[in-house]
Amino acid sequence: MCKQKIIVLIVFVSFLSSCIVSNVRFISPQPKDLGVLEKVPERYHGVFILDKDTFTVTDYTINGAFVNTDSLVIKERGDYLFVNQSKIEDDLDTTLYLLSCVNIVNVLDYEKITLHIFNIDFSEKLLEDFILENDTLGISKDSLNYLLNTYRNENQLKYLSNLGLSTLDDNLFGYTSDWHVILNNLTNNEFQTLLNKSTKKDIVRIK
Repeated sequence: MCKQKIIVLIVFVSFLSSCIVSNVRFISPQPKDLGVLEKVPERYHGVFILDKDTFTVTDYTINGAFVNTDSLVIKERGDYLFVNQSKIEDDLDTTLYLLSCVNIVNVLDYEKITLHIFNIDFSEKLLEDFILENDTLGISKDSLNYLLNTYRNENQLKYLSNLGLSTLDDNLFGYTSDWHVILNNLTNNEFQTLLNKSTKKDIVRIK
């Protein structure tokens, strides 16, 4: 039974990884002020297509993975269902959460389902600026990583401001080794700003 659960979780993680490309991680399930749901609300039940992949949602599972566990935490506010998937970051020896949310809008016979994916992408621009502003010829890999991390930490507010996300600076906890941004608990306004700037994908209900 335990082996079966592990296999289901691996399949679910693989499914999410193929559909949700996000460089944002949270220290705890979000939004912080919402309670954890014990089961998926009925309006989200069904069979759906996302990026040509089919997945099923029931009372207690999302694509076969059980909700209300350490691995999968769901919350709801209005027309939004927030899905928090735990991800172990080996370099930090800790568990962080990958967050996405689903929005359903129904008007008469019309239904619009949208997946929101969170990203704070300034790494490419930061690397370009770092190379232009620093002489890195001949320095060791460790020294280069130290200089780059120092440059990033000293300038992150500038890059957040360029993205219209300057209010997140105080809650930017750090980074993973592959430059995923780690955020602490956000205020409602900060979270709404991040949600407004999220990447969106359409989901189609087929049953």
